[in-house]
Formats: sequence, C-alpha cells, structure tokens
Amino acid sequence: MTNDPDFTTAAGSSTEELIFDASESRRHRRPSRITRVGDHLKREWQLYVMLIPTILWLAIFLYKPMYGLQIAFKDYSIFRGVANSPWIGMEHFQTLFGNDQFLRALKNTIIISFYGLIFGFPMPILLALMFNEILKQWFKKTAQTIVYLPHFVSSVIIAGIVITAFSPSAGIVNTFLGWFGVEPIYFLTKPEWFRPIFVGTGIWQEAGFQSIVYLAAIAGVSPTLYESAVVDGASRWQMMWKITLTQQKVPRDARRTRTHAR
Repeated sequence: MTNDPDFTTAAGSSTEELIFDASESRRHRRPSRITRVGDHLKREWQLYVMLIPTILWLAIFLYKPMYGLQIAFKDYSIFRGVANSPWIGMEHFQTLFGNDQFLRALKNTIIISFYGLIFGFPMPILLALMFNEILKQWFKKTAQTIVYLPHFVSSVIIAGIVITAFSPSAGIVNTFLGWFGVEPIYFLTKPEWFRPIFVGTGIWQEAGFQSIVYLAAIAGVSPTLYESAVVDGASRWQMMWKITLTQQKVPRDARRTRTHAR
C-alpha cells in the first residue's frame, strides 16, 4: 500500500477516492441518532415507564406553579385570575425597594440565616455523635424517637407550643426561672429575644431528623477501626474524634475524586 495520493489502482481509482468511498460506506452503515434512541427506548422501556410518575410529579408540582410567577408583574385580582389581571411592570418591586422597612427586613433575614448556619449546622452532627455513643439500645431508640418527633409536627402547633412555653404566667421557661428568683420575662414581646427564639425553635424542630443522615454515615464506619483503637488504648473521646469524625470525610473525597475523573 502506498501513501502517494496520485497512486491509481487497476480500476482507475486514486487512493483518496478509495478512502472517501470507505468512509462514506461506514457512515451510511452507521444507524442515525434517532434510530439509536429508538432502539435504546425499546430495550429499556421498563425503566422509562417507572420514571413517568416522577416526571409527572416534577411537571405538576414544580414546573406548573411557575406559571404564577407573573403575578409579581401584574395587578393581580382574585376575580379576574392570573391571565386577565393587568400588567403593571416593576411597580411591585419599586414599592418593595422603596419601603422604609426593606433594609431592616433584609438585615434581619441575613442575621437569622447566619445564626441558623452557625448554630443549626453543627447540631445534627453533635446529636448523631451523642446517639452513637449511647450503649443502651432501649434508651438510644427512645431518645431518637423523642428528638425526631418535632419534625412531624405542624408549624402551627410548634408556634402554639412556643407561645405556651414562653408565657410569662404559666410558661415552663418562666416557671423554671422563678425557682431561682428571676422575675417573669415577656420573651415574645421583646424584640431582642425574637431571633434566638426563632432560630432555636427551628433547630429544635429539625435537628433531630437531620441527624439521621449523619447516623447513617457513622454506621458505615468499619468496626475494625474501633477494635484496633481499643487495642492501642484509645479512649472513647479519642475514637470519636480520630475515627468517627475523620471517616466522614472519606465519602466527600471519593465523590470529589470521581467528579475530577469525569
């Protein structure tokens, strides 16, 4: 075989023409993308049938409500509906940003989010570590059930519990403070107590349920690591700090490695 493009075969065809004809024949033999997709759907149709409920749920509950976003740019009337309400452009946003209370509300939102991040993020991890250190299974299960329960309680009921607990007359918090000679405090009428109560209530309601994820990660730690630590004379605090916590970094590192590999 020669690389000379001017080389001519016995049939009178040059090398370039032969290569072009070969590539064209391969291209025509390769099925089109539509054909490949159709073949794939025929082979894996059961998986896509199982996916239909999820797609419908996403479309109905996540994408369809986006139709109502246009209310922000309309003078919405419940009698006219979304489609027939008149457009007013950016008037609602001008009213919002021009309000004297906007900066105050924005400041409170940022501060509350910061408190929730600083105090709310570590709590599920601490709860998971404490549950992992409980040796009595009956006590562990009872404590977990009690801590998980607030997640399943309606926010309206949670608000009622908070109002009752911080009541200046019969609330458990003021009753407890009264044992130490402290005068009743009107927590819910003092602005300085709003942020701590709001953030603390959110932590109390969700921290227990969020700890399930970390408990599952802790359960994946190999028991041989703890056995080796016991042989080396490590205390439970050292095992929790050096094994339980450090092993939680492995899945994240593994995911990061797989992401870079792609």
